[in-house]
Amino acid sequence: MLVKQRKISASSVIWISLLVLIIALLISNKSIRQQSNISVGDYMQKFMSLNLGFSSPINLTDAGYGDTDYSRSSELKSLILSIPKIVKYNFDNYNSVEFERLDIAINFSNYQKINSDRKRAINDGLLSNPTKVNVKLSNKGIEYKAKLRLKGDNSSHWYNTPRLSFRIKVKNGKTLFGFSEFSIQKPQERSLPYDYTFQSIVRDAGNLSSEHKFVHLYVNGNDWGIMNIEEQVSKELLEKQRRKNSVIMRFSDEKIWLYSQTSKNFHKNYRLSNPILYSRLYNKNESLKDFQNRKIYSYISNSRMNKTPDIYDINSFSKAYMLALIWGKNHVLRDNNTRYYFNPYTLKLEPITTDQTVWSRINKHLLKDFQSPIQYIDVIGTKTYIDNLSKNLQKIKNSVSNIGKHLSYTQSLFPVDKKKNTQIVRDNMKKILDNKEYYLTTFPKKLIYGGASEAKESTLPTKQQASEFPEHLHIRHYTDGTLELYNLISDNVTVKDILFNGKPITIKKTIVPSYLLNPKPTIIKTSYKGIQDGMFTVNTQYQGFDRTITNDITLVSDGIDNPLFLNTAHEFNFINKLDEKAYEIKAGNWIVGKPIIVNGDLHILPGVNLQFSKDAYIIVKGSLTAIGGEANPIILKAISDSWKGIYVLNADKKSHLKNVNISNLSALEDELLKLTGGITFYKSDVNFENVKIDDVKAEDALNIVESKFSLSSVYINNTVSDGLDSDFSKGNVSNSQFSNIGGDALDFSGSNISIETTETNNIKDKAVSAGEKSTLTIKNSTFNNIGVGVASKDG
Repeated sequence: MLVKQRKISASSVIWISLLVLIIALLISNKSIRQQSNISVGDYMQKFMSLNLGFSSPINLTDAGYGDTDYSRSSELKSLILSIPKIVKYNFDNYNSVEFERLDIAINFSNYQKINSDRKRAINDGLLSNPTKVNVKLSNKGIEYKAKLRLKGDNSSHWYNTPRLSFRIKVKNGKTLFGFSEFSIQKPQERSLPYDYTFQSIVRDAGNLSSEHKFVHLYVNGNDWGIMNIEEQVSKELLEKQRRKNSVIMRFSDEKIWLYSQTSKNFHKNYRLSNPILYSRLYNKNESLKDFQNRKIYSYISNSRMNKTPDIYDINSFSKAYMLALIWGKNHVLRDNNTRYYFNPYTLKLEPITTDQTVWSRINKHLLKDFQSPIQYIDVIGTKTYIDNLSKNLQKIKNSVSNIGKHLSYTQSLFPVDKKKNTQIVRDNMKKILDNKEYYLTTFPKKLIYGGASEAKESTLPTKQQASEFPEHLHIRHYTDGTLELYNLISDNVTVKDILFNGKPITIKKTIVPSYLLNPKPTIIKTSYKGIQDGMFTVNTQYQGFDRTITNDITLVSDGIDNPLFLNTAHEFNFINKLDEKAYEIKAGNWIVGKPIIVNGDLHILPGVNLQFSKDAYIIVKGSLTAIGGEANPIILKAISDSWKGIYVLNADKKSHLKNVNISNLSALEDELLKLTGGITFYKSDVNFENVKIDDVKAEDALNIVESKFSLSSVYINNTVSDGLDSDFSKGNVSNSQFSNIGGDALDFSGSNISIETTETNNIKDKAVSAGEKSTLTIKNSTFNNIGVGVASKDG
């Protein structure tokens, strides 16, 4: 954001005033509008493209009291009352903001396609299947190729021109403003400053959310004024918010929106787009190239069918719910506004919130309508939610205290906007703090947002309603050949035939019963195993109306168990239970033929020698302490070729490894869990002293993620890839040695690191590699026989 001095001439001031009055006249005089065929909305958007110091007419009078009138007449009143302020801002030597310029070039043919989509949306009352066209973007003299389409569920995104809303994806793996994919729209479409402020607070609390920027947009050289850019879910969004790239999903889809807009007699118990049945995998084609992502998608889909709350990250869901309640609006929690990130370290889903609206005061009327998706009800019913409630609420209280800072930023961008009073948010916060048991435990269980809960009784669809149903069934195919048929209707549906790759499958006549009578799916066994995405077609009939449905992503039948659910410590006679959350491995020589999974802290006593089979490993859901003698170190090694290493996660206490020799490691991969490190610490602070790690067949010998660490006299030798990989961590490496490394000796992403008196020898790639805004200090260290000394991955 740049600040410049701007002085407007007196003639310009008069012109601005007259333009405001002309718009006011047009809005107020119906006969003039009819005779001139003028679109008031179009004139308003042309006026807003002038960049006169305010973000929208409504923000000229909205002071944050939650009672703003968003009607056209209110916009008129706002403009008229604010003429003196607008003129003064543009006339005086006020500091004004110079936004970065973004140019979009759309050729004539492609612009005609966009206009065609717009006209169809206006005629239908909704936007569906918009065309993606090639465009060129330009910023600071750099040109980017991109794909662009019209966007927006609400007509305000595309009804008036100029200042349409677009979804843009930058091509060739490039990013613009740090975004690979983004939406661009009028600031009012994202309720500025409310969504910007809410999402900023969400990130302050440690949750994931979309990021906003503002640009001065030109389309084919025409000035569209100041527009809002909102980042879409992507690996870049995750990396900036300290998350590893992984599966992102959405529950439900747009089909129910299209049906509700076109139906003349909406059937309320029609399960189209039911969020338990339907889910969308983002960046599907690219994501499914990795079979692990298909396993994750299958695991989530099955877990939601079984209503398993363990798939949700309780703390992040808790914080999202608390923030929405403090805001007095659940809009951000709804399935159409939230995406879900699968954390590959915890094997749990975290919400990515988008599109929050203006805050409201908590009262009986609001609470009556404050319904939440079923996953929030599942989370609120867990012991972990209750146990961590006070801690999470304190985090939210601290984050909400930043509300003034975030509001002042948007106020600096649009100085003519009315300043917002935050008393409503502060009052809501106080209400919840004073009676947290009611607001955060008792009340939310009463209400479930539509679609997630099943109706207990239903009036059967009429003939007209039946004629409007776009689908009768939802179907799933599994790699073992199983087809599951889920009825969307509260009545029996007939399956006429099933096709595979266009050819009929021989089946008995099948009636899929009403989901009210039998909520379980109808199972059909086929011989078509393996991945068969989109290969099955099911033809159905209901009340004489035929429909066709095709399967989407084939789900994986097996190999998707979650090992983090287990606790196997009691299965080993050499492991003693010290208390409910602490275990120890006794001194001695022990053979480990299966995984050791500990739900708590683990102490490995001096004199321990563990030999692991090929599929054995150690998972500690707590801290790990292993302190051997200098002359008699603790030894962890394979029986023959290799073993799957160590994983320590979410420890409240600091781990400590001293005088330990670890060898013959491979990466820990078991069913749903797939790590890159032979040894991995996730959100678990650790000190290493005199630790030797040798002979590693993993992408990282040692991977430390979101943790504080110290490596002193650590020796990593003979690895097929990287030695130390630190992601989003803070630590120091001293008096250590990295030898015969097949990748980078030390690789850092988003980390703050000090390296001192450390030696690297025979490194195939880089001695030190740093990226994602890492900060390094290197002293008194030597790099011998290396590919590259120190390299930045940020360019």
